[in-house]
Amino acid sequence: MAIGHFKAVTPPNFDSLYYQGCARLELDKRDEIFNAIENFNEALKLKIPQSKHEINIYYKRAFACALIGQYAEAIIDYTIYIQKDESNAHKGYLSRGLVYSEIKQYENALKDIQKANDLLKCSKYYTYCLAKAKAFLGQVVEAKKDFESLINTCASECQTPEKNFDTHYYYGLALYERQRYSAARKQFEEALKFPKNKQEVNALYYSGLTLNALGDIKGATEKLEEANKSNENHISSLIRLAMITSENDDLQSDALKYLNQAHNAAPHRMDVLYIRGELHRKMGQIGACIRDHQLALQLEEKETNSLAMRHDYEV
Repeated sequence: MAIGHFKAVTPPNFDSLYYQGCARLELDKRDEIFNAIENFNEALKLKIPQSKHEINIYYKRAFACALIGQYAEAIIDYTIYIQKDESNAHKGYLSRGLVYSEIKQYENALKDIQKANDLLKCSKYYTYCLAKAKAFLGQVVEAKKDFESLINTCASECQTPEKNFDTHYYYGLALYERQRYSAARKQFEEALKFPKNKQEVNALYYSGLTLNALGDIKGATEKLEEANKSNENHISSLIRLAMITSENDDLQSDALKYLNQAHNAAPHRMDVLYIRGELHRKMGQIGACIRDHQLALQLEEKETNSLAMRHDYEV
């Protein structure tokens, strides 16, 4: 196992701790994410030798922090990465922008994601993120232009031998955003024909969303279950499964199981707590409803206080 290999290095050095942290992140488990951050912290306490990873470690630690809801820490590390690696600053701007979007600071999100697109042209992923950022700010016309541009780019690429998973996946995402659900579903299905891809679980998830939008509740549930089997910690799939099943009074206990699973995987997610609280209310469990809403408010206050202390690190 990779972790054991790097852990065996004695005394631990910068690179062994860096690679150990990266290997832990690949496991996609909450406890291992905390361990990865600790590995990165330990590496940065050492006198850093000449290492090709002495800058990228900030990007990795920021990514890990964002996964567990340590958003202020993620913003700080992405900012350090931007300052230290001018040639790859676009990665830092995009990722920091996505963190801002996660905490609903949409103006900051758009500013960063626009900067990322200015630095790296012709990326389907970056274009999609930019369109979403504009949509969140209510810039509907500009968002529509970006989605349509992405549709045209992917449609053209589909006619070439260079088409791949990303071609169909981002084609599907853009079509979904334009509410062309039947066409979007076809593209997600085409994407899933390619060899296993890290985005496969998201293609399954969006395939489920398109089926739900088309009124095929059974098909949507099956796709979302498939996404959940592919990655048991895919929070979006669990939330959507809970929302679909909660509409049936006989399946509300199943909906609660999905939300409990989502909360266990991501206890920092306030939206999960609010949704679970509402489900408790529908089930007549008023005490549990109040507890979930109180916990969500506590998390919101903690996040606000944490973010208030990070402004000095921004660029």
